[in-house]
Amino acid sequence: LTIGDVGQHAREEVDFSPGSSGRGENYGWRCWEGTQKNTNITPQCDPDDDVFPVLEQPTTGSFCAIVGGYVVRDPALTGLTGRYIYGDNCEEALRSAVLATPTASDDRPTGHSVSGLTSFGEDARGRLYAVAFNAVRRFDGTPPSDCNLPDPYPAAQPPPAADTTPPAGLRDNTPAV
Repeated sequence: LTIGDVGQHAREEVDFSPGSSGRGENYGWRCWEGTQKNTNITPQCDPDDDVFPVLEQPTTGSFCAIVGGYVVRDPALTGLTGRYIYGDNCEEALRSAVLATPTASDDRPTGHSVSGLTSFGEDARGRLYAVAFNAVRRFDGTPPSDCNLPDPYPAAQPPPAADTTPPAGLRDNTPAV
């Protein structure tokens, strides 16, 4: 479980719980902002079960709203495979780190940049996408490029009806009546 968590005023953070842990964990909101005590609340609090972020960026630089990403599984992305890729809405340079508890390691720029980053995506083949205000970019081993896909629904042709078929491989947990 990874969470890119936008801070209140001073810190942007990434929370991480490996494997089957993470259920019911307290990541410290509102008592903490990253690893700094939030002194702007009354009464002060300090639950004994807080889980601190594994990675944080101060908002004193160019970070303003962290955008959580994915652990790279695409073998075509040599040098990034197994690393968590993330970015920020105000900082164009994308970063990656090795996630671990209690802290991530080897946090560094990837050499890729996206202006106005808003989200990341991953397709069924494990390929990563960076979403910005004006573009969707796919990682292909070089700096992310615009997908440049043709419009599948030209103006003269209406889009097809919505596909309501349930996805294959998912179990229906609806109780029998």
